Amino acid sequence: MKKLSLILFALFTATAYSQDAALDSIALTEVTVTSKVVDVAKERETPIAFSTVTGAEIELKGGNLEFVETLKRTPGVYTNQDNGGYGDGQMYLRGFGFTNTAYVINGQPVNDMENGRIYWSNWAGLMDIASSVQLQRGLGSTSLAVPSAGGTVSVNTRAAEATPGSGLKLMLGDNGYQKTTAYMNTGVNELGWSSSYLLGFWKGDGWRNGMQGEGVTYAFSVGYTPRGGDHEFNLSVIGAGQWHHQAYYGTQIQDYLDYGPAQGDDYRKFNQLYGDYKGEEFSVLRNYYHKPLATLNWDWEISSRVTLATSLYASAGRGGGTGLRGRGSFGTTSFNESFAEYMDDHSEWRNSDYTINWGTAVSKNLAGAYVPDSGPFAGMKLGYHNTIDGLPSKWGADTTVRRFSTNSHNWIGGISKIKIDSDNFRYELGVDLRSYKAYHRRGISDFLGLDGYISTINGNNFSGNGDRIGTVVTTAYESSPFKNLGMDDPNGTQRYYIGYNDWTGINGLIEYTGNDKFSAVLQVGSTTQKYQLEHFYTTQPDTKSRKITVNGGYIKGGANYKMNDRANVFFNVGRINRPPLVDGVFTNADYDFTEADDITSEKITSLELGYGYFGSNFKAKVNVYNTVWGDRTFQRSTSIGDQGITIIYNDVEQTHSGIEGEFTWYPSSRLRLKGMASLGDWKFSKNFNGTSFYNDNGQAAGETGTLYLDGVKLGDAAQTVMYLGATYKMSDKLSADIDFQTYSNLYGRFGPLDSEFYSSNNRGSIKLPSFSLVDIGATYRTTYLGYETIVRANINNLFDEEYISQSQTNIHSDGGRTWNGIDVQNQVYFGKGTTWNLGATFRF
Repeated sequence: MKKLSLILFALFTATAYSQDAALDSIALTEVTVTSKVVDVAKERETPIAFSTVTGAEIELKGGNLEFVETLKRTPGVYTNQDNGGYGDGQMYLRGFGFTNTAYVINGQPVNDMENGRIYWSNWAGLMDIASSVQLQRGLGSTSLAVPSAGGTVSVNTRAAEATPGSGLKLMLGDNGYQKTTAYMNTGVNELGWSSSYLLGFWKGDGWRNGMQGEGVTYAFSVGYTPRGGDHEFNLSVIGAGQWHHQAYYGTQIQDYLDYGPAQGDDYRKFNQLYGDYKGEEFSVLRNYYHKPLATLNWDWEISSRVTLATSLYASAGRGGGTGLRGRGSFGTTSFNESFAEYMDDHSEWRNSDYTINWGTAVSKNLAGAYVPDSGPFAGMKLGYHNTIDGLPSKWGADTTVRRFSTNSHNWIGGISKIKIDSDNFRYELGVDLRSYKAYHRRGISDFLGLDGYISTINGNNFSGNGDRIGTVVTTAYESSPFKNLGMDDPNGTQRYYIGYNDWTGINGLIEYTGNDKFSAVLQVGSTTQKYQLEHFYTTQPDTKSRKITVNGGYIKGGANYKMNDRANVFFNVGRINRPPLVDGVFTNADYDFTEADDITSEKITSLELGYGYFGSNFKAKVNVYNTVWGDRTFQRSTSIGDQGITIIYNDVEQTHSGIEGEFTWYPSSRLRLKGMASLGDWKFSKNFNGTSFYNDNGQAAGETGTLYLDGVKLGDAAQTVMYLGATYKMSDKLSADIDFQTYSNLYGRFGPLDSEFYSSNNRGSIKLPSFSLVDIGATYRTTYLGYETIVRANINNLFDEEYISQSQTNIHSDGGRTWNGIDVQNQVYFGKGTTWNLGATFRF
């Protein structure tokens, strides 16, 4: 509370003494969007809490960072680099992760329709084409059929009507990062046509060891606005194809400290999941994906008071990720044990720097393989995981292959809304239609010296004694988004099913606008969501589940009052019934059609109050909020011994409340100051239990019993974040900026093996150490060979702060070894150390 008082005092003291000089033109520039289907909040009018990040700021400070890291200076936001892989960054909004925050690009929702996730590696090009990003916290103003719990992040890309010209951008960064981007804009010709093009390539080794990646980004847009006509058309295609290595398996703090130095001079970069194979970096985990998004926007001004906005979109995502399959995989990597314990039994699998010796994997494969004496596979070296009819028991065999798991999909949708303005009211009526078909299949990425692999799955065929009859898989598919992914190959491993998800929504709005000082809005919406599975490896007599329908909807409203020409107050309140994600409908979707005992919509209620001040060279906003999220279902995965386990938790309730503030101040025409503070109180608000399943065969593994989490703090995101930044123009050519951000009240994530919560008398979540980061940058504008040239340099985490950005466990210290007070048995991700990038943009 003392921190909060100081922040509010500083905000309003600055208001009282702010100068009357005009704000810089870029400070409060209105957002320009390409389609009226996009819901854009307006300052001092829309009764919600929101912040806008300009495309110019994203381009300057983005560099080689994750896209979400450019948003970290806005209230309510916490970002981390997760496991350190390119595109694996995460963003939390008011403590809600990406599955519970809505992300839209040019008005189209892009969260995965099955699991709610968004993978930023699929959107690497957004850094180059974003014209603005608006973060609407809480209920937001979006007219999507069912809004999210945390808020809405709306990305708007540059329109085809951009100023004519072309350019080339070259960038270098730490750890071998290289990026080249070229673009061209035609502008609008005399017939009303315009087009824009962008193409980029990037590659890098990654800040953490063993995290190479590379990719291509592209964007195309063509617009048509007939002269004197009432219609506007815009067709756009954006996409990014990439592959990158990952390190998601939990690594204990003591493993970083004890084994990290052998891989270099920075223990935080330790990675146990990679090694050299055939002269290249080869990782257990490799993500590869290509997800183009095509959008056709049509805006029709029917009359001066009536407009119709329609957006049709389609996306065909292709790709997945890799892992290991086979009993030998337990020798390759450690599972829920310290690396020291793993090394006691498996040191032969490791090189001197503790990277994986893939040669050992190949040797053990050749020694442990099954070689048939006759038949179509005679003489072939075959690996397998479980005992199969007619074969000798191989439970102890060390055969290992790298398998892939695809999550490809075909997604089409359309959003349309009609807007009607009258003298005192504005009305909207819209529809939101989506159809999603996802392909989930596992196969072989690399045989690691073997000729084939015997899958224990074969299209419903079982022998008399219950053992599975194997299918021999002899084709491996390269883990690349631009190669054949084997989607039509019926022979795979472990799983092969299709998920169907259809969505029909309607929404309406009425807004009172008849008073210059007061406005009010009421929004309602409803949705019908249908779920169905089709299994190709299943014991059921029918290959398709029944179609399950869940209804949802929302009602939300708010009002804004302008106290004078500079100050306003607002409030909003609402209730959302959100259909669950797939794991809240089918509890074991990978293997069968088992349905949840109670399929119900999640219940979200929210209340928000806010104040804003907009002076000639100073603006400030502050708001308070409370959100309760009940009837939630979520999954967590882990392993016990050599068995993978997935646990589904039901009837979960969370409460998120807090206060947020931000300001922008121009003390002079050359200096801009920005600040932000977020103070949250996010916790579980009831006890719950869960049901577990074995990953290998989908069989039930038992109940968890009651987990005593009522009042326990939520992990993953820092609940207190403060920021102060300054930008100074030293001349018309040179400017410099510095950002200081501090994080505290960051807690460990509740994990499936956390025995701490089996008792009501528990110590809650572990509290991780606070940390502060400093970023600096400089921009120089000049001409080179007659062309406008912009040179930009960034250094992030200038002082190389060592900090934990996320803990996947909650092990309290009981007097043993610790790191900054945290028990070293905890599995964590360390934040990146000092990174840098240097770029030059040439405009022709």
